[in-house]
Amino acid sequence: MIKKFWFISFLLFSLSYGEEVLNVPFERQKSEFCGPASLSSVIRYYGQNISQEEIAKSVYLRNLKGALITDLENFAKEKGFKTILKKSDIDEIKKFIDERKPVIALLDYGYLFITKPHYIVIIGYNDNGFIINDGYEDRKNMPYGEFLNKWEKLGKVILVVYQE
Repeated sequence: MIKKFWFISFLLFSLSYGEEVLNVPFERQKSEFCGPASLSSVIRYYGQNISQEEIAKSVYLRNLKGALITDLENFAKEKGFKTILKKSDIDEIKKFIDERKPVIALLDYGYLFITKPHYIVIIGYNDNGFIINDGYEDRKNMPYGEFLNKWEKLGKVILVVYQE
């Protein structure tokens, strides 16, 4: 009886809090490997183990000090994954999370007039914002306003990598 009470209490608290978080493994990025680390963590979420170093061998561009989102998409396709690469909005990102699909987004972590592109993985959301893995920090809460500000600067692009 007590176990049932705690389970119901937990369920009600979870529903009232309005939080949805996917169990996407955190991948601490190596220097300039935010794209490969993000893709590696999403691929690991689906049960395959491909390191960020292996991904970087195919997608890292030394002159950019990073990777193009189209190259990340092509790598995922070559490994048999389905992808969606598009301009999006907050509601659509939430829909993908509800469908149990993590979302890779490209944000601008720069300051003033300096642009610093950075890939993150959106793994959940709540009433206050998105829950992200950003390569340096696991399950970081990012308020919607901060997310939009960083995301709009680079075109509001997302990459969804998934299996059917």
